[in-house]
Amino acid sequence: MRVGLTYLVRGQPMRITSILLSFALALVPAAPALAQINETTQVPAKPVTSRGEDVVRLYGRAKYGNIPDQVRLADAYDDGDGVAKDRALALVWFKAAANYGDAEAQYEMGRAYLLGQGVPRDTAQAADWLRKSAEQGYGPAQVMFGFLYEDGEGVPRDDVQAYTWRTLSLLVPRAVIDKDGRIAAGNDLLGAKLTAAQMAQAEAQIKAWKPAPLTPDQQVSAAIDSVKVNPIHETLNVLRPLAEGGHVRAQYLLGALYGVGMGMPRDPATAIVWYQKAAEQGHPVAQYMLGLAYQKGEDLAKDDAAAIRWLRPAADANIGKAQYLLGILHLGGKGVPPDDVAGRALLQAAADQGESDAQYFLSTLIVAGRGGPADLVEGYKWLLLTEAYRDDDEILGMMAELKADLITKMTPAEIAEAERRAAVWMPTFPKP
Repeated sequence: MRVGLTYLVRGQPMRITSILLSFALALVPAAPALAQINETTQVPAKPVTSRGEDVVRLYGRAKYGNIPDQVRLADAYDDGDGVAKDRALALVWFKAAANYGDAEAQYEMGRAYLLGQGVPRDTAQAADWLRKSAEQGYGPAQVMFGFLYEDGEGVPRDDVQAYTWRTLSLLVPRAVIDKDGRIAAGNDLLGAKLTAAQMAQAEAQIKAWKPAPLTPDQQVSAAIDSVKVNPIHETLNVLRPLAEGGHVRAQYLLGALYGVGMGMPRDPATAIVWYQKAAEQGHPVAQYMLGLAYQKGEDLAKDDAAAIRWLRPAADANIGKAQYLLGILHLGGKGVPPDDVAGRALLQAAADQGESDAQYFLSTLIVAGRGGPADLVEGYKWLLLTEAYRDDDEILGMMAELKADLITKMTPAEIAEAERRAAVWMPTFPKP
C-alpha cells in the first residue's frame, strides 16, 4: 500500500498510507538515538528450505494458486524441510496440486493411498490417482500403475495392461526411474508370460498411446508456466477463452497479468474487470486484489466500505495480506466502526503466516496494550521477526525506534526470552 503521505526514514522518504502513518506514529514512543540500539540483539533467521527457498514466500505463492509451489511446499512438509514435518499437511498440499492436474502430486496421492502413509490404505483411490498421473506420461506413476494391474490391487488383474504401462514408463524421458535396470528386467519376465496375442495387444496399445489431453486447469497451469518464455499474446490466447467460459482461475490470472502489465502495457481497467468476475465466483486472491483497489483508490474510486466487503471473505479464506489490510481498516475505523480487538486479532492471524507488515504493527499494538493486554516480551519477539522478514526499508526505520525504546525498558532476561521465542517461531499456515 503506497499512497499519499511521505514519512522520513533514515533520511529517505518513505511512502505509506495515511492510515498506517497515523496509528503507527501514535503508538511509537519517543526513543533514544538509533545508535543506542543494543547491537548484540539476536535476529532470528528466516525459515528456509534446503534449496534456500523462503518458506513464507513459498507458502504465499502456493496459497495464491501456483501449482509447482504447492508441490514444493508439500515436499517441505513431507521432509520437515524449513517447516515442522507434517505428513497430513503435506498431503493437503499434494491434493491441492493434484486436483489442478499436477502429475507429480497425483502420483504422490496415489502412492500415499497405496502404502497407507498419512491416509487409510485404499487401493481403489490409489489406482484412480495413479491412473490420472500415468495418463499424463509421468513415469513413476506408470510403473506403479503397472504393478497394480499385475497384482490386481485397485484394478482387475491384467498382465497385458501391466506390461503396457511398465513398458511406457521406460519410454518416457521425463523421469529416470530405472537406473539399475530392475524394472526393465522385471518387465521382460512379465512379457515372457504373455501369449503372442497378448503381446500383440500390448504392443498395439504402446504404439497408439498418447498423453491425455490437458484439462482446463492444466491448460491454465501450462500457460502460466510458459509466460516468461513465450510471447504474452500466446498466454492470453489460452487464458482468455477459458476465462470467458467462466474458469475462475483463468479470470484471476488474466486480471493479474493486465494489472502487472507483464509483457504489455499495464491495463488496470481490464484487470479490474477480470478480478471482479473471479471475486464474484469466490476466488479469495481476486477478492483481496479488488478490496485493495477500492482501499487504495487508484484503479477504482476509493471506497472503504467496498474494500471491507471484498477483503472480509478473502481474510476468512486466510489470505494473510487481506487479514493485514482488514485489520488496519478496523484499527483506523475506515469503512467499519473502530475496533481495536478485531484489528489486533486480524493482524495476529496475518503475522502468524509471516506477513512482515502485520508483524511490525502487531508488535506496536502489543507493546501499547491496544486491543488486548500489553506484553513487552511478546512485542519485542514480533519486532525481531519483522527485522528478519523485511528486505526493504519501508518499516525498518520506525521499527528501529521502537526497538531502541523497548530495550531500555526490558531486563536482559526478558530480552533473552523474546529472542528465544523468535528463534523457535515458525509460521503457521492454514490449510488451503
